[in-house]
Amino acid sequence: RSTADALEAGPYDPVGRETELDALWATAQTRFPTAVVRDSHYLLQRYGTDLRSPYVWVAVKNRGILAGVAVVRRPRPDGDARLKGIRVAALADVVYAPDQPATGLALLGAVEHAAESLDADAVVGTASAPALQLLLRRQWYLPIAGNVHLLFRDVSGEPVTFGRALGDWWLT
Repeated sequence: RSTADALEAGPYDPVGRETELDALWATAQTRFPTAVVRDSHYLLQRYGTDLRSPYVWVAVKNRGILAGVAVVRRPRPDGDARLKGIRVAALADVVYAPDQPATGLALLGAVEHAAESLDADAVVGTASAPALQLLLRRQWYLPIAGNVHLLFRDVSGEPVTFGRALGDWWLT
């Protein structure tokens, strides 16, 4: 993994940082106008921040400004019975500008460090966005065939235009 002097990656406490998370989302979502909203309201409500949460947050800052955030689900304490007890951490969510691959690589490094600190044997992640798929492959994440199913229900009443290709979407 290449290093960038301006990037700092590590654990992240999102409590009280709604403005910072919203600014990150505003930057990232311009590259994926059809992405599911990942603003502070969604992220904090979905993944929680207290000690009982099954999630751990990591982030990358570029010269002190939040450039990316990822959420890792802790492995089950006794491992996954379907995998003979292997402890699997999951990349639950990731937000960064996809045209900033150094940020994505730094995030994956922080995810891997978090998984190691959680005593995980493996990290699993799913992604539909080509930019994230490329980064996962660059870091030797093994692709496993599967299906992505998406149900979209628009309740806004506004005309909706979105890409037809899966690569136009950012799903994790």
